[in-house]
Amino acid sequence: MKIDVVEVNFGVRGVDATNIYQDGTVSYRARVNTLSQIQASTGEDFAEDARIQTANTEDCFFCAVRRLERGAQVRIHKMKIKEKQVDVELDKASGAKHEIHLKFSSADYTIDEIVALSGKPQTRIRLGSTDDP
Repeated sequence: MKIDVVEVNFGVRGVDATNIYQDGTVSYRARVNTLSQIQASTGEDFAEDARIQTANTEDCFFCAVRRLERGAQVRIHKMKIKEKQVDVELDKASGAKHEIHLKFSSADYTIDEIVALSGKPQTRIRLGSTDDP
């Protein structure tokens, strides 16, 4: 990984906070509880703020903040293509899954732009395939 990937986990479900915009800007943003949203420009700052917020939330007994640091070895598990966003699900060797969101200004983007934002994969990615591996 060339960037940190951060997730706030609420026991059963998690919120992935890593967003990469078309110009290459990385932003970490997620709603931690019903009242507050956290935003930061570095994964380290976001993770620290999220840990403070979850510690101060009474109904967050099983909350955890997971951070994959830059340089971690991951593989692309799958990609979900939406209108102006591509969600890239990553697998760590331990089996943990994380997701990053590639955000585009319009629905007109190419596979080259996706590769430019997410990095060139070491294995082939079949997009739009009807076959399940």
